[in-house]
Parts: sequence; C-alpha cells; structure tokens
Amino acid sequence: MNISLSGFPAYIALILFLLMFAILPMYFLSKVRRKSYEFARQYDTIVKTEYDPPYGLTPAELGYIVDAKFSKREFFATILDLEQRGFIEINKSLYSYELLKLSLETSKLHKHEKLIVHNFTNTSSLSLENRKNLKRFRQTVLSSLVSKGLVKPSAAEEKVSFLAGRIILTLLVINTLLTILITFADDGSLFETIFFALLIPIMITPITLPISIVLGYVYHKIVGETGLWTKEMKQAWVEIAGYSHFVKQVELDNIQFESSELKSKTKIKAFPYAVALGLDTNWEKRFRE
Repeated sequence: MNISLSGFPAYIALILFLLMFAILPMYFLSKVRRKSYEFARQYDTIVKTEYDPPYGLTPAELGYIVDAKFSKREFFATILDLEQRGFIEINKSLYSYELLKLSLETSKLHKHEKLIVHNFTNTSSLSLENRKNLKRFRQTVLSSLVSKGLVKPSAAEEKVSFLAGRIILTLLVINTLLTILITFADDGSLFETIFFALLIPIMITPITLPISIVLGYVYHKIVGETGLWTKEMKQAWVEIAGYSHFVKQVELDNIQFESSELKSKTKIKAFPYAVALGLDTNWEKRFRE
C-alpha cells in the first residue's frame, strides 16, 4: 500500500516527526535545569521545621516561591486567607458567589491583598475575565517578594512573560542552528551564502514556530520562573521548605478533619497556605456549596 502526504497533512506530519526527536532532549534539559535550582540540597540537607510562615510570607508568596509558578491557587488562597482574617466574606448564591468587603482597616495589608479587597469585592463576577487585575495581582506579589530580597528586582519590571520569552529563545536557537547547517552544507559563493543565511530563517519559521511553542512550554512547565530567585532566596529556602513540611505533615490532617464538610470556616491559620501549596483541602467547596 502506497501512502503519500502533501499539503497541510504533510506539514503536520513533518512537525510531529521533528518533535519526536526534540521533545525528550528538552524534557531532560528542563529536569537538569530545575535540579540546579534546588537550594535545599545546596545549602543544608536538614529541614528546619517552622511553625509560622518565615519572612512574613503570605499564602500567595509562599505558593509562588515553592514551585516558581503562578496559578489560580495563589489567587484563591489569598481570598480564603482574607476571609479567615475577617477582611472579606464569601457570599454564595444559587449560581455564583461574590466577595463582600467588611469594615476592617486595610492599610496594613500587602498590595496584592488590597487589590483583592478593593477590586474584586462587591461584584458578582470573579471570573478570570478580569485579566488586567489578575496580572496586577501577580506583579504585586512579585514586588512584595522583591522587597523581601527573595526574587530579583527585574521581576517587578517584567514586560514579556517567561513563557513567551522561552518560546522566542527556543525559536531563535532552532532557527540559528538550522540556518548554519543548511547554509554551510552547500558550497556556494559568498553572496549566495549570505543571501541564504538571511532567507532560510524566514522560510523555516512556519515549521520551527509550532515546535518552539511545544518545547518552550515543556521547559517552562518544568523549570518555572526559578530564574528570578536570588542568592538570599537560597539561604531562606530551608526555612521555607521547613514551613511547607510542617503544613504537609502536621497541619494537613487537622485541616482535612476540620474542613471535611466545610459547613463552617476553618480557623486553622495554615489552611490558606495548604491551598497555595496545592494540598488536598477541598477548598473549592467554599465556592461551590
């Protein structure tokens, strides 16, 4: 049976074929890079158990530092923390919920906590349509970590996301390598060599761009934003890891027991931190039931 591909199917087949050879090296490179950022192994093999969040870290700050990524967990952990401390109230209706601002003074809150109190309360929509405010939330968390010396100052000035930057860098590396290989594989005049060196990146980008998107995403997923961590962060890591260990090993059982049905709000201080760490707390039920 003869099988031939042409047009769009051939384009997809070529991309998948090239990905087969590129995805595994990128995966292992990402793993190695991530391991190089594991500060606990570099500075101290003994975890120092902490019973309170070190450096006055909020749930959002701790959740970001531990895995070097932002997700919905940091946002909702902050909501639950503010509710627990009496700044807001989660008011559930039949189909949705809203946040009600209470009368406590908010001047001493962190900027990302104030952002939720002032921009997300008294509205019937917490859908992530509000992308501008969510981006501001992430930036204010980073700014707070910058002030504590745990992430680099460039974090507060970031214009291009880490994911987009890594996709662009991957594209440039692939295009450069292929251009060198293709150009110098052909014995031509100097003019032809220069001409093809300029033309080849444009010609191969429709193929290398989707490959770069996949490879950049894999790298970003594994490595996170660890490139923003500072030397001070390396020294602080054992305390941060110690508090995370305390929440996972000691407080999680209490949280699961007290909030199994979540008919009343849990009073355990570590609850929002457990949410930010992605532990099994059934926190979604606070917004569904």
